[in-house]
Amino acid sequence: MSTLTFAASMEKSIGINIEKLKDGCSPELCDVLELLAGFQQEYELVLTHAKSLPQEQSPPELEPSRLLGTDENWRKLTGAFLPDTAPNAQDYTVLWSVHSMLDKNAQFYQQASKQSVQPQLRLFFGSVAELKLMLRRRIDGVERVLANQVWKEVGFAPGLLGKE
Repeated sequence: MSTLTFAASMEKSIGINIEKLKDGCSPELCDVLELLAGFQQEYELVLTHAKSLPQEQSPPELEPSRLLGTDENWRKLTGAFLPDTAPNAQDYTVLWSVHSMLDKNAQFYQQASKQSVQPQLRLFFGSVAELKLMLRRRIDGVERVLANQVWKEVGFAPGLLGKE
């Protein structure tokens, strides 16, 4: 199995898992997860297209707005979490899973970039890794909004995702 084939399968699997995580979440987080699931489909399409190209042809260009969304879109999504709302533990723990998936996914692409013999694939995988890290940072922003709600409710900061 080629790296591109595995990567496309991985993106599909992550999308399926994100869909499953919506069960029991707040409507606000469901909107975030819906957006993420759409991005996963876009990644899958890009990787499926890339694996169908002849080896000597460069992989397709990546369109960040299709794979990350816009700043305005993310502002609307995070703004939907009302500041005086009691924190939803389900939402908070779902974000742990999403954060972990995106982090490990980015690590896969970083490693794929290092292991690729073709310069075009090295650049392509490196770019995908950077986009995944940016997507993870967007999720960090949602987590910070929820962490502020937890802080207000329990009286201490619950810690940020990805911090040891």
